Amino acid sequence: MLIDSYINMFDKETLKARTGAEAVEVCRSNSDIDLILMDIRIPDMDGYEATQQIREFNKEVVIIAQTAYGLLGDREKSIESGCNDYIAKPINKTELLTLIIRAYATNSANTTVNMPAQNIALTANFQESDDPEPSTVTDIDGNVYQTVIIGNQEWMAENLRVTRNAFGNNIMRYCYGSNTANCDLYGGLYTWYTAMNGQSSSSSNPSGVQGICPTGWHVPSNAEWTELVNYVVSQGYPNNWDDPNGAGNALKSCRQVGSPLGGDCDTSEHPRWNSDDTHHGFDEFGFSALPGGLRNAYGSFSYLGTNGFWWSSTEYSSAGAWLRLVSLYGNVYRDFDNKSSGFSLRCVRDIE
Repeated sequence: MLIDSYINMFDKETLKARTGAEAVEVCRSNSDIDLILMDIRIPDMDGYEATQQIREFNKEVVIIAQTAYGLLGDREKSIESGCNDYIAKPINKTELLTLIIRAYATNSANTTVNMPAQNIALTANFQESDDPEPSTVTDIDGNVYQTVIIGNQEWMAENLRVTRNAFGNNIMRYCYGSNTANCDLYGGLYTWYTAMNGQSSSSSNPSGVQGICPTGWHVPSNAEWTELVNYVVSQGYPNNWDDPNGAGNALKSCRQVGSPLGGDCDTSEHPRWNSDDTHHGFDEFGFSALPGGLRNAYGSFSYLGTNGFWWSSTEYSSAGAWLRLVSLYGNVYRDFDNKSSGFSLRCVRDIE
């Protein structure tokens, strides 16, 4: 995971737990653990309960809660359960390291920090910020997109809405219903040919196809989409269409008509998902998938509010290419379609 690279300057070993009960047991069996990044939404017991159980036998370990919800009161609830601090996904490297350093601080201004794992002495000047900047990428038009690290990949957390390629040439961007406001809300819809910007199909991981993505980013291949879904499944979210806790719901934005999560998640204002009695997005990983619909090869628009479609760089045939579909159900579906259809696009950061 890329998050491992954020903390490897501090640690000698990283242990992973997939469930709340497993997290408690790992901590009970390893009394020398110095730091826990506690996901709030984990299978079998949530992170709040797991933290409370850990605190019954370990008062000293530093626990930082992490959640994709970012709802009002999350930080307070995390602290009350026994966490030292809280961070919202998508996780920003600078913010995370600041929280870790603060947790081990020995004084308050120019702070010398002794990390237990390797006795590394650091000096940090803390400048408190109520609104730390998330990781972002900017396209050639000046549009700024939040990004998110999921497993070993860094994805855009928003759909692309660019109108020019990296060389500054205009490209064809469709807006749902021919309404430019929908491009601002849900991103643009692009044909596969436009998304690829003249480059050939790629099934490699990474694809190596910049297409219309910003410099340093690329159009994900079918294999890269598969890697994303497999990672989500490995974290306890099965890719089953009828599972409310499925991979599709874990990747969806929580913005939905009648969302049981309440707050900003329960909204009828666009962008958002239509209501559903069984399935709702909970955006566990900060991917924030939105249902931008499609423009078919004949020019008709459909599925806004119910389905999101994203291109891959991998062709299925001379006329079709692989894509990923997220609907009101619980899974992420692999499909293919006419290369002349208009779908959304997410870009992935190149490996440095």
